[in-house]
Amino acid sequence: MRRRRILLVSPYHGKSSHAAWAQGYQQHSRHEIHTLSLSDRAWAWRMRAGSVGLWERLTPEALDCEMILATSMTDLSGFLGLARRTPLAGRPVVLYMHENQLSYPIRKEGLRDRGLAWLQFTSMLCADEIWFNSEHNRRSWFRALPDFLHDCPDPHGTATVDGLHQRTRVVPVGLSLPPQQEKPNLEDGPPILLWNQRWEWDKNPEAFGQLVRQLLRQVDFRVVMLGQYPKREPPDLTELKETLGSRLLHLGWCSREEYLTWLGRATLTVSTARHEFFGIAVLEAAAHGIPPLLPRRLAYPELFSPETFPHLYYRHERELEEKALQALRHPSRWLERGLAVQENAYRFDWVNLAKSYDDLLERRLVEAETTRFRPSDLPS
Repeated sequence: MRRRRILLVSPYHGKSSHAAWAQGYQQHSRHEIHTLSLSDRAWAWRMRAGSVGLWERLTPEALDCEMILATSMTDLSGFLGLARRTPLAGRPVVLYMHENQLSYPIRKEGLRDRGLAWLQFTSMLCADEIWFNSEHNRRSWFRALPDFLHDCPDPHGTATVDGLHQRTRVVPVGLSLPPQQEKPNLEDGPPILLWNQRWEWDKNPEAFGQLVRQLLRQVDFRVVMLGQYPKREPPDLTELKETLGSRLLHLGWCSREEYLTWLGRATLTVSTARHEFFGIAVLEAAAHGIPPLLPRRLAYPELFSPETFPHLYYRHERELEEKALQALRHPSRWLERGLAVQENAYRFDWVNLAKSYDDLLERRLVEAETTRFRPSDLPS
């Protein structure tokens, strides 16, 4: 296999999960990965206008790449249009769908930004191949796409849906996990309940707060809350902090080293999410031997087989409370299940996934080098 030069385009980068994915692949790939990126702020603006900023940052090294691997925040039609007079014109393109704007949940009082969904649709039309990070992500997009196109003022593109689907595949997110270690023995003191997700509506933190309050009436435990939080603290978070008091050991962002230390100390993590296209936070906790409690929906059944790990799933809030209560009352028994969960999580380590990424990109490049344009490539 040849070592290829790949241009990884990431408009919403900075310290985001997209950046962690890109950096992990770059470190483990046999190919030469050049990253073209912008900062991780104003994500909707990055989708709309990022192509100009990316075009302004093109370097000779970027222009020398043989292929483009772009994230789902990229306006491919805009970027490729600006690059039409550069050596990148005509290069094969793979679009990686970390998320999609058609099935991302919105609040009852909110409105979906149809322009962003259309942008992702046209980006898919520009791509030679489309990778979704989960079958849930792919299925939810194509379930919503026909109605979305028919509802447009001019229902263009409806004939392309089947062809688009044929150009897709599921390629899970790779993770940069620490070397696999056995979960340390339980430390003295109460068990620790971990929340390592964003405190935002789509993760349903209100349900987590309600769970904590219910559990506090029945068992002694401590809470660690990691992740991003709004600059203006929401009332439900303030109320939960006051309820926990000294039982809240940590709140908010921390260094990677401190983050991993907290994962090593935790007993249990839960998800109450309304939305999850993949589940990085859950897998990072599982890689430290922490069995999670998860709703049996979204992308989670793709990460942990319900047939193999039935004890990880709950069907309703009452069952979540019951299982969490048993885990916190009997932490040693709960953590006995950690080894199997940990081994499952390491399936997604870059050490195990990078070669499949490399081989898929290599195959796409070979096909592009041996296939010329055919009239059948045009939309019917």
